[in-house]
Amino acid sequence: MLKPNDKVIVKKEFDGIVEGVNRHYKTVSVVYDGGSRHESFPWGAYEIEPVTPDPDWDNERAALPAPVKLARPTKVKPAQPQPQDQGFSQNYWILVQPNSADEVEIDLKSRLESDSHYSMYIWAPDINAWRYQNIKFLKPGDIVFHVDGTGIFGVSRVTEDPLKTGVPCPYVTNATYKNMKGAERKVDFHKLIEPIDLNNNNMKNFIDQNYISGVKNMPSAFQKGGTIHQGSYLHRLEKEIAKKFVSIVKTGNLIIDKNFVNNLPQVI
Repeated sequence: MLKPNDKVIVKKEFDGIVEGVNRHYKTVSVVYDGGSRHESFPWGAYEIEPVTPDPDWDNERAALPAPVKLARPTKVKPAQPQPQDQGFSQNYWILVQPNSADEVEIDLKSRLESDSHYSMYIWAPDINAWRYQNIKFLKPGDIVFHVDGTGIFGVSRVTEDPLKTGVPCPYVTNATYKNMKGAERKVDFHKLIEPIDLNNNNMKNFIDQNYISGVKNMPSAFQKGGTIHQGSYLHRLEKEIAKKFVSIVKTGNLIIDKNFVNNLPQVI
């Protein structure tokens, strides 16, 4: 049986030395981990391996129940949002931009070709909030309505470019985010000839009747009364509201590029 000053391996990784043996309680006291840890183990404990083979220790171990090997916990990925089950569109979004000049990074070369149609990037900081994390769910072909203080001022389609991460904030005038990094998606942007007013009573009543509240993993950009919720950024649109916006764009001749308008996808 082990005795004081015998060398042992503790928990398969630490060199240890037996400090004492209690024959009444059948325990062995061991110091290990460079002398920083002291612990007692029952005779034959699987956590202890004598450096010199010890038949008595092996016999004591044989009388103990085999150790239970615990399975490593499996990381469960959070469920993907399922807007189709909650009344939200799968392919139409709203981007709330307090100042449209500051909230987009524009491909200047493309803009020189047309002031109403150009490529640009939607950027979101790497912050664990749905209004920012939603950028990861944008997919090619999705439609984004751009909103600022004047209402909806533009519509864009997400291009085939993949999501880019670790991108510095392009909003050079935004003190909150200018030193942060985030993700961006390239979009094909079309400026409306005149903005769609979201503040008139008819529109606010319609939104108030159709916005969806209380969905934890898919918060709406709107709030009670049909107004934009303070702090909103990038959100899926409710299906009925998306259909309303598409109808206004199509019937109001608000976009110069008729091909873009005619190919707006069905709201799903």
